[in-house]
Amino acid sequence: MQIESMAGVLLYISAGVPVTYDAAGYAAVSGYTSIGEIVDVGNQGATHAETKVNTIAGAGTRKIKGSFDLGTKSLKIAVDNDDLGQQMLYTMLASYANAAFKQVYQNGDIDYFSAKVMSIVSEGSTPDAVRSISVGLAIDAPKGSGIIHVLA
Repeated sequence: MQIESMAGVLLYISAGVPVTYDAAGYAAVSGYTSIGEIVDVGNQGATHAETKVNTIAGAGTRKIKGSFDLGTKSLKIAVDNDDLGQQMLYTMLASYANAAFKQVYQNGDIDYFSAKVMSIVSEGSTPDAVRSISVGLAIDAPKGSGIIHVLA
């Protein structure tokens, strides 16, 4: 595989949730809507807690992986009030439910994840700046799932 830029990456949202939190379950979700005018798609990934134990016999600190947190993802989006994906973000902001997300890369790889839309904040700047919003997603791990990576 060759390296690729983020140009052309698409992010989709659905109010539907998968029956199973695996590639097949997410692929079967209907109603994915593209979120238009994304300027920055943000970061995503798991961080594990470090769990330490000091045994008397070993006299040294052992470290193991504990629970994981999928963190938050911050999107920067140029406002387009006619964009159905942006409208869906506002709908999910008013909901306490998870939304299903599908991020498709240039080469066809896909990342699936569930998240709650936690915030939508209008951004102001200079007269030459594009009107935009910052969207905060709290990536969730229902039933112990994580971000599902599907290679093209």
